[in-house]
Amino acid sequence: MPMHRTLARFAFLVFAIMAPLTGCGGGSSSTGSNPVTPAPTISSFTATSPTINAGGSTTLTWSVSNATSVSISGISGTPTSPLTVSPTATTTYTLTATNSGGSTYATTTVTVNTASVIGNFIASPSSISIGATSSLSWTVTGATSVTLTGVTGQATSPQTVSPTTTTTYTLSASNAVGTTTATTTITVLPAINTFTASATSITAGQPVTFAWTTTGATSTSLSGVTASPISPVTIYPSASSSYTLTATNASGSATKSIAIAVTPGSIGATTVGSTAGQLVPTNFMGLGVGESSYEAQFGEPATGKNTVLRQIMSNITQYGASPMTFKITAYEQYPASTATYVPTAADVSAINQLYADTGATFFVGVNLAADTPSIAVTQAQAYASQMTPGSLIGMEIGNEPDNYTHSSENYRAAPYYFLQDYASFAPGVLTALQASQPSVKLVGPVWGEPNTETGGSSGTVNNSGKAITIGDFLTAQGSNLSFVSQHGYANQCIGGSTNYNTDFLLTPSAQNCVSTTYLLGGIAPSHALGLKYRIGELNSITGGGVQGISNTFQAALWIMDICAGLAKGGVDGVNIFGDSANQYYTMFTFNTTTVSGQTTYTLNFVIPQYYGVLMFQQATQNKAQFLPVTTTASGNQVVYAWLDASSTIRVLVLNKDETGSGTVTVTLPSGYGQATVTRLLESTPNAAPAYFSTNGVTLGGQTFDTSTNGVIQGNAYGEVLTPSGTAYTIALPVTSAAILTIPHN
Repeated sequence: MPMHRTLARFAFLVFAIMAPLTGCGGGSSSTGSNPVTPAPTISSFTATSPTINAGGSTTLTWSVSNATSVSISGISGTPTSPLTVSPTATTTYTLTATNSGGSTYATTTVTVNTASVIGNFIASPSSISIGATSSLSWTVTGATSVTLTGVTGQATSPQTVSPTTTTTYTLSASNAVGTTTATTTITVLPAINTFTASATSITAGQPVTFAWTTTGATSTSLSGVTASPISPVTIYPSASSSYTLTATNASGSATKSIAIAVTPGSIGATTVGSTAGQLVPTNFMGLGVGESSYEAQFGEPATGKNTVLRQIMSNITQYGASPMTFKITAYEQYPASTATYVPTAADVSAINQLYADTGATFFVGVNLAADTPSIAVTQAQAYASQMTPGSLIGMEIGNEPDNYTHSSENYRAAPYYFLQDYASFAPGVLTALQASQPSVKLVGPVWGEPNTETGGSSGTVNNSGKAITIGDFLTAQGSNLSFVSQHGYANQCIGGSTNYNTDFLLTPSAQNCVSTTYLLGGIAPSHALGLKYRIGELNSITGGGVQGISNTFQAALWIMDICAGLAKGGVDGVNIFGDSANQYYTMFTFNTTTVSGQTTYTLNFVIPQYYGVLMFQQATQNKAQFLPVTTTASGNQVVYAWLDASSTIRVLVLNKDETGSGTVTVTLPSGYGQATVTRLLESTPNAAPAYFSTNGVTLGGQTFDTSTNGVIQGNAYGEVLTPSGTAYTIALPVTSAAILTIPHN
């Protein structure tokens, strides 16, 4: 029996016993007292579910009699049975029933089952290199099972893992209540597996090739090298330095370093002035092609355009140059009975389509050799009437007429009175031309021997019987000209000699067209008449070039030197000639496949000279003007410098020396910071010495050797060069070139 009931009955019994005694002593009767109220009775107090899970609920019910009020601990207000409760922890509820006679109590307990508890779920270490391991550890209470992502079955602490990418692990602890989870992340950094250098101690001018392998990297960078290089990378350090490879992914980076010791060795020094001079015209660089091959070169719209040629042209103009100018050579046949060529609509459609696609303009030639003006007039009419207005910028009469008396041609007998001959053709050709293209004039004199223009020992004479000069021609025909055109070949600049060594294009004599007045002599008289002066046909050695010279790496260095010299002298443009795989100086040729009358083109090859053209274009981009340079050199080193429209200086350093390698120090005006070096190299020589090589050339790390569509292949990169004050020291191997690009601060 509950204690509270026993106490109530005991009190009642005491009161009953004492009552008579009181009556006896007090003389009063019990019939006058108030009756006693019994305490309430609690018959039952239970929970329908004495055990619940956390978050669950149960119902409390009770039965109480003779109570004026009821309360339950932890419950506000006056509860009524049944009552739903949701304790968060095990709880004992006390029911209190009360009336005037006292209170009666009863209790019931609800046990709450709680979820598992996970403590200290950690990874040690939390960051690893790919391939390494980490240990996962934890504490868990109240769980009937524990699982870990990536682990089969019950997991036990500690657990060793080796993720290959950054991974978040989830630990799950379960019991009847449910599942509790916790996470921890292991960051996986890329690993540099190997990082090597071909040499760690060199003399300036020698290469260092870095190679590496990584795992888990999304990118790599090498200090001192621009872009994101791909292994291997070859550089030419000019001073001792430490090179650091950084491998990076989304989670972070890993690094390794190699120190390179460089023994200095100077081969030259250049000081660049600040006064901008001669401007390099944006249409300076052009191409030349023969009259019998241009249709096949360009491709016809009806049978298939040569998209590779268009890419080759785009490579040349990509640095902001104007659309390219093409020279199409005159079809020189003799005698008149064989001179039957007249350009057809199909021929000219190839020209018009190239103009439509690229904006290229053309000057074309008509036959002077046949000595029949009507033939030239017919050709002029065909070109002018069929070419799209705007595409034709001039018309040449003849091709190298100063050579007509040579034994290889015999078009005229010596002495050859060129001015008289030209005058008999010019009016008819000009009239036919301007009937369809009123604003277009003639182009001339198109001489082939540079010394002709300065009155050299040629069989070409003026009407007084004296050796002719460019001034004689301009006096007679200047008003009929759109611009002035001459030809220039390196061997012609040494008198047409074939007595030259196999390294001819590296020698100073290959620059005689510039170092003498041979090709520069026509600039002043042309400009005096307001006429542009263009070298309408330029290349290394006449007659298609010479194998082992014209098609080798030395030609790449020569073309940059000759073009820079001509531009600095005031020449307004050049057209590099070549249109046949049988010509060793042809810079690029194509393979063709014809199916169902449609021709497709792929790149056959490019010779090293084409790389030189691209490098010259890069150096002279963005309206570049020549800056004065003062150079001292121990060998055959040549330096040019330009200032572009955005105040960026570019310095072209040519090391044409066959044995001397080392550093060249370039001192600039103040206000310039870090430089980027782009190199032209014979990186994998297929001949010894390397300047005899015909492939393996790289420009800024890229090559055309594997290209089929005319797009240069490989990962472009350069070297970073930090100045000492205003001096930049660049290392060069033998027979190589480099551009320093230095933006203004």
